[in-house]
Amino acid sequence: MACGTPCVAFRQGGLPDLVDHEISGYLAHPYDIEDLARGIDWVLENKERHGELSLQARQKVVTEFSQDGEAGRYAALYQKLVVKSKE
Repeated sequence: MACGTPCVAFRQGGLPDLVDHEISGYLAHPYDIEDLARGIDWVLENKERHGELSLQARQKVVTEFSQDGEAGRYAALYQKLVVKSKE
């Protein structure tokens, strides 16, 4: 995704946190290989859609997984833990 490649994966584990279904890729039903194949076809069958998925995939990584984004999430978590420890 960081390279602008749409992701086709199963909807399980942490993947739904990374891939927005039909926005930055395709999330197939777990263990359903026909749905996974359908997702690959869906991504590749339309060049315009593939281009938009590529842009959205890259944007997701840039906004949510940049150093600033990660640092902000850690700072918020630490702040929450500090407040909780004072209660």
